[in-house]
Amino acid sequence: MSAYLVIDIDIFNPVNFKSYEDQIFDVIAHFGGRPIVHDSNVTTMEGDWQPKRIVILEFPNKQSIEAFYHSEMYKPLKKIRWENSTGKTIVVEGL
Repeated sequence: MSAYLVIDIDIFNPVNFKSYEDQIFDVIAHFGGRPIVHDSNVTTMEGDWQPKRIVILEFPNKQSIEAFYHSEMYKPLKKIRWENSTGKTIVVEGL
């Protein structure tokens, strides 16, 4: 069953974050993932949630997401992300 990594990210240092963006999609693909949403023009329909940018990545399953997130390949990129952005991330399973 497909699983999705849903990310609400606020990039406060785009110049330094660029090196993350240049490398991350190859790492995601290595774990069977692919981006399906990347939107900085989000429309809030209800509530007070005002995300800066929403990214949704599709993976074959939750185990693939966990393998990606905890991998040695992602570790240096995660550091770049943490140093140049803030965000919230959840994992959900598809139907």
